[in-house]
Order: sequence, then C-alpha cells, then structure tokens
Amino acid sequence: MQRLNRFLSLPPSERRLAVKSASLLAFFRVALWLTPPRSLIDRVGARRPGKDEGPSPDQIGVAVRRAARHIPGSTCLVQALAASLLLSRAGRESHLRIGVMKADRPALSAHAWVESDGIVVVGGDESDAYHVLPTA
Repeated sequence: MQRLNRFLSLPPSERRLAVKSASLLAFFRVALWLTPPRSLIDRVGARRPGKDEGPSPDQIGVAVRRAARHIPGSTCLVQALAASLLLSRAGRESHLRIGVMKADRPALSAHAWVESDGIVVVGGDESDAYHVLPTA
C-alpha cells in the first residue's frame, strides 16, 4: 500500500514515465527470450531523435532504474534497451554500449549501458571496468 501511495503522490508526468519504463522493461525482457539481442539493439538504435522534448536523460535513468527493481529479469541489457527507446521517443540522442570485462577472468563477463549527451544514463556504475565492443 505504501508503494501505491508513493506512486500516486508523484506528478502525472513522472507517473507516466514510471509506467512506460516498467512496460518497456517487461516487453524487452520477454523480447530477449524470443528475438536475438542484435536484432533488438539494431531496431532500438534505428530510431532517429527529433526535437529535445519530454523527460531529461536523468529523469529517464531514474525511472528505468526504479522500475527495474520491480520487474524480474531486468538485466543491464533490458534496462539499456528500455532507456535507449525512451530517450529516442523524447527526441534525445543515445548510444547503447556493450562491453566485456577488462580483467582476466575464467568466465566471460559483459555489461550494457546507455549514454546520452556525454553522460551515462543507466548502467554507469560498472561501465569503466569494461572494454566497449565496436558497433556494427
């Protein structure tokens, strides 16, 4: 009940962004089961931004990270895809980055994050520890 009250106390624009974030996280979580990741990344990246309008990159990042706490399976890639699409819809340029761990480890470790206007929107906590893979 406390979560619902907190949600209802948000301004309408933040509530809409929270619902969009949660919906996209759930969508991309299921889509990654059914579609190759490269295909989703290409489709999300294919959108071209227009005028800067709507929520800021910071607002989008906060909304996606908050919603991810409540959507099971919201991996870094799922969050990056959702944030990238929300940024595009808001008319903002974004770059989805995928990297592999720099340190020598027995298992491969990868991470995804999104950058916009030179800042990391989601996934930034660990992005410095990864080599960015080239985009095709």
